[in-house]
Amino acid sequence: MNKTMMAAALAAGVMFGYSGRAWTQTDQKLPVAGYAPAKDIPGARELPNPDVDYKVVFSVAAVAKPEEIHPTLKTIALYLNTLAHNGVPAGHRHIAAVFHQGGGDAVLADDVYKARHNGT
Repeated sequence: MNKTMMAAALAAGVMFGYSGRAWTQTDQKLPVAGYAPAKDIPGARELPNPDVDYKVVFSVAAVAKPEEIHPTLKTIALYLNTLAHNGVPAGHRHIAAVFHQGGGDAVLADDVYKARHNGT
């Protein structure tokens, strides 16, 4: 699967929300495959709380390099996996991504992207 399709799949997952059981053990799969949660810091005073409803909107605006997954999509993956890693149930993870300005290219199909960018 090419990077544009991976980015589109990630974006679709974020936009439609992740449903399923809450992942509370580190050895279980996380919502976004291929991305680790934030690093655990021993003695941290603030961790995601499974009882809190997290409602977050991410702005995807910057133009990314054509051959790379958009950095904001990577940040969203890290955030979702961190919530899941810390036991926040899927029903408490309400995430939206707003694609605007140059960020919209991150979710285009290859043929549409190439048509808009002179075949490159």
